[in-house]
Amino acid sequence: MKNLLIIILFTVLLGGCTVNFGKTKPEPEKKPEVTQKHKPWPQEGKEYWYARYFFTMAMNPQVQLRITPKSVFAIVKCTMDKYEEDHSWEWFEENLAETLIIKPEISQYVYNVTKVCAETQRAADEAEALKKKMSLPIKPEDSV
Repeated sequence: MKNLLIIILFTVLLGGCTVNFGKTKPEPEKKPEVTQKHKPWPQEGKEYWYARYFFTMAMNPQVQLRITPKSVFAIVKCTMDKYEEDHSWEWFEENLAETLIIKPEISQYVYNVTKVCAETQRAADEAEALKKKMSLPIKPEDSV
């Protein structure tokens, strides 16, 4: 009697764990988020402004003292890409492209975007310099 009760108990427990309660509903497919609210900028226009913005920054003596040309171009590319992500080509032409007097709020936006890109590039430059330094062979007299 005792053995029969144990067998029934294990059968119920094992049977309860293996019973299929039906098919689970498939998870709905996640659609990729669309971050761009406007059409892409014309490639020629972007390239022209990359070159023009790079020239403007590279000709600045203060920039020449602090940043390499390769890093300046990376900052320019990052900045222009952020402009494209945030605004349409028409907005860029109206507010930045050939505008002689930039509105204060637009000027602040340009400053903030450029600052973030410059800080990102500086961090990348520092990481690259550290990586180069770490890959150099250690001289025996420099070791501890």
